[in-house]
Amino acid sequence: IYTALNFFRESSFMQTLLGNDLHHKYAEWKQEAADRCAAKLGTRVKSGEVMFHHEITNQSLWNLF
Repeated sequence: IYTALNFFRESSFMQTLLGNDLHHKYAEWKQEAADRCAAKLGTRVKSGEVMFHHEITNQSLWNLF
């Protein structure tokens, strides 16, 4: 995401398309979203989250059959 965000910030085409204000705001929003990723939040994962994702994966796999 960080590489894509850097390309977006450097894109003169996107600045022209969106305008400088909207282009800057969008880049800030995406930066905030990227900074909320798991790497920034730490390494502790709640057991409920593991179970939730496990159940979703199981449901997805069973729907393939």
